[in-house]
Amino acid sequence: MGQPFGTGIPCPPKGVSMQFLRYWGCVLWTAFRHSFLTSEHVLMGMVIVVGLVGWEWPQIERVIEGQHVDIHGWQATALALLGVFGARLLLAPYWMHQEQATKVRRLEAALKSKMSKKEIREQIGKFLEQGKMLLVAMDKEGLFPEREIGQWDDEVKEWLNANLDTSYGAAFRNPKTHPPAPTGMRKQIRDTWVAVRFRTDNLREFLEEFK
Repeated sequence: MGQPFGTGIPCPPKGVSMQFLRYWGCVLWTAFRHSFLTSEHVLMGMVIVVGLVGWEWPQIERVIEGQHVDIHGWQATALALLGVFGARLLLAPYWMHQEQATKVRRLEAALKSKMSKKEIREQIGKFLEQGKMLLVAMDKEGLFPEREIGQWDDEVKEWLNANLDTSYGAAFRNPKTHPPAPTGMRKQIRDTWVAVRFRTDNLREFLEEFK
């Protein structure tokens, strides 16, 4: 069946609708998961303040073009949240483009590298195992190997910069994930555990790129 009856519009190829839905699913996911900007932190603080004001004064009067418009506290908060979500939704395609461009640059750098994909995976895997051992030492053994953690962090970043690309070194220390720390840890150990954990998560992502 080439086109719907009574129209001159051809039917879309099979799978187009699914790709369309998948694309917008990625857009929504990127809008939600992308790191908050400083301006958004400020705006979220304003949302909280507006919410508190709305709690104390349920009705806030605004004058627009000489007419009184009643805006309740919850409505002002909802509008602010809608503004944040709308802005993130508009920026999501740009963020997706940035991430894809970064991946392309990384793969191009990897192709230029003298190391094979297998060798790269093996070395990243070694770094990942070292990170896991540090996590176990802090969680199960109650230790705080601060010097070893610092050496591991520096060694991984330097290797990534030298053998792949500087974007890998930067991404290694970028907290894309926010894993919760095990309960019962001291704050100093807990914060360090979280830092090591999201670094190991980033190493797992690098491994996926070099399959």
